[in-house]
Amino acid sequence: MNRQAFTFLTLFSLVLMLTVYYVTLPVENTSDLNPNTLIASAENTGVSYDELLKSVTEKREVLSEQYNSILASSTASESEKHEALTMLNELETLRVSETALESMLGEKGYEGCFVEISEEMIHITCQKKYKNAQDAAKILAEVQKTMDQEVSVEVSFE
Repeated sequence: MNRQAFTFLTLFSLVLMLTVYYVTLPVENTSDLNPNTLIASAENTGVSYDELLKSVTEKREVLSEQYNSILASSTASESEKHEALTMLNELETLRVSETALESMLGEKGYEGCFVEISEEMIHITCQKKYKNAQDAAKILAEVQKTMDQEVSVEVSFE
């Protein structure tokens, strides 16, 4: 068999296998979802509001102590001190933003929602009484309206 026929058959079989693979994939209805948005509408995290708050507070206190020790250090360079001060300001900004989102959700009727903002996502954990897809979608819509930019949001229930 010549080289051209061999190349043709190889590529044809590859296209055939990929076609079969994509045809057999289950169809997902994603027409109404934003690709930058995630909803976990029926997950049960099993963690209470108080435990979540304690965990995040402890993590942030440790980071804050580290940054404060860098600022107080006489051996740290000016760039390290500047970076530590910037990170302390970011921690405070995150705390204020989380509190504002929690208050906004409380005003909209979703009391007791815990909000944690990470680098690439906003995690919202709500009480069991809001455990359905409609509530998750409403929470997601409210958060998207509040934020100035497109962000990924994950909504889960305790």
